[in-house]
Amino acid sequence: PADLSIRVDPYGGAIVGLGVLDDVVIVFKETAIYAFGGPGPAAAPALDPQSGFSPPQLVTSDCGCKAADSIGLTPDGLIFQSEKGIMLLDRTRQLQRIGTPVTAYNAQTVTRTVLLPDRPYVLLTSADAGARALLYDYERAQWSTFTNHIGIDAAVVGGSLYYLRTDSRVFKETIGSYADDGL
Repeated sequence: PADLSIRVDPYGGAIVGLGVLDDVVIVFKETAIYAFGGPGPAAAPALDPQSGFSPPQLVTSDCGCKAADSIGLTPDGLIFQSEKGIMLLDRTRQLQRIGTPVTAYNAQTVTRTVLLPDRPYVLLTSADAGARALLYDYERAQWSTFTNHIGIDAAVVGGSLYYLRTDSRVFKETIGSYADDGL
């Protein structure tokens, strides 16, 4: 229904994905980012005609998101993959280029961004041939990479990290074990 939709300016190309940052919905487009908030439509609009969403506001006009699955929430804000690399939209809605140390991997398509629950890390997987998984330590602002972690998807279930490999196998992380499939 029209009451449940909101029109976003066509500037910036197609909508790639959405994220929620505090009380604001972030709209990631190909080359721009917008934000809107508000309680949404009332259950009985006649009783509260003022409720709804704020008009979408342009956050940045020179950077967008290239992979919807790369959008992930961290304590610092929303991390995502852009044509300019890995970026962070912080809680003040400022854009930070946090991926400069891993620019060598900008051509990889991030298939999932996962916040690990027990460590200050964010894992970004990729299914590209020869890809490396990227691990961001947001407390130290440092990056690491992993080989042999090519993944289509990843999730934290019951406090453990699982990722789906391109050969249809699911791997579960075991803290303290540094072998992949016994190697």
